[in-house]
Amino acid sequence: MENQVSEIVSLKEQITEKEKVNKDLEKERDNLKNSLELWTKQFPNQTPEQIQKKLSFNFWENCPQKTKPEIMDMLFSQLGKTRNELDDNCLDAIAKKVVYFYGEEKDTKKSISSMTGQVVEITQKIFGPENKRRGQIYYLIKLTNKTTLKAKKYNLPEEKWTQVEKLEILNQDLLFKYWNSIFGKDIYDFYPIGTEPISQLQPNSGGAGAPDTDGENQVN
Repeated sequence: MENQVSEIVSLKEQITEKEKVNKDLEKERDNLKNSLELWTKQFPNQTPEQIQKKLSFNFWENCPQKTKPEIMDMLFSQLGKTRNELDDNCLDAIAKKVVYFYGEEKDTKKSISSMTGQVVEITQKIFGPENKRRGQIYYLIKLTNKTTLKAKKYNLPEEKWTQVEKLEILNQDLLFKYWNSIFGKDIYDFYPIGTEPISQLQPNSGGAGAPDTDGENQVN
């Protein structure tokens, strides 16, 4: 009799355990069904394999050594297609930042250019807290042709930086030598028109040295 009771108790426990497992399986099945419906809405017209590939993609692991166009493609695939000009501007700003911190070196190197113009406005700026030169001063130099150039102390010969700092170049017609990059036009030297040295076709070795790429975070 005692053995029969034990068998009954054991059988009941097994049934209870199976019922519990079945409930857990049913709950898991419902969760999977809900998840599938959610992902189907979020990723229409895509196979489960495509969805899995998209979910397993780590944006940050793929940032290093990427050029700006490659970063833009990655952002499009992760964030979706832009809808308007505001979205386009936001995407472009994000891509510039990603390239600055993670991008391939060749994408952040600067091409050398020159431009003539009269200085009509000089505005003092300060690198923002997210910039590696936070707290340092630089200047935005606006010309009559509405072009804006950036003057940074570490890019200019000392005497030229002093001229900018003291606003001595205001209203002057000058030839500017600058690096042109995705972050703007960084001046490395300038001269009154007609007086620039013929040999000065490369950055001044006594001032800037190699171009130094900075982001665009700053505060007034």
